[in-house]
Amino acid sequence: MHGLEVISIRVSGKEAFENVLKLCSQISTTVETDELINVSMYRSTTYETDLSVHIHWSLKSFKQKKSLLGIQLAQGLINYGIVSHTLWIEQAEIMRVID
Repeated sequence: MHGLEVISIRVSGKEAFENVLKLCSQISTTVETDELINVSMYRSTTYETDLSVHIHWSLKSFKQKKSLLGIQLAQGLINYGIVSHTLWIEQAEIMRVID
């Protein structure tokens, strides 16, 4: 079972955006766990100051609890802008792309 934790932020400018990128990189390298698959950062194609951090988890069972990594990221980012922190669980695989 796969889970996804999403932390999204809209910052006020380019300097703040650069600081947010550095903070995300620092925090995401500090947590190690067997359940963590990967951490990816996405930048909006519409608003250059929007960033979304996606934490992919391999779950043995469903848990309605935000991770320590997600909480640390969200708390660190709150000083830079509006933060949204949500949890998702894979419902079904719709399409598999084969190389």
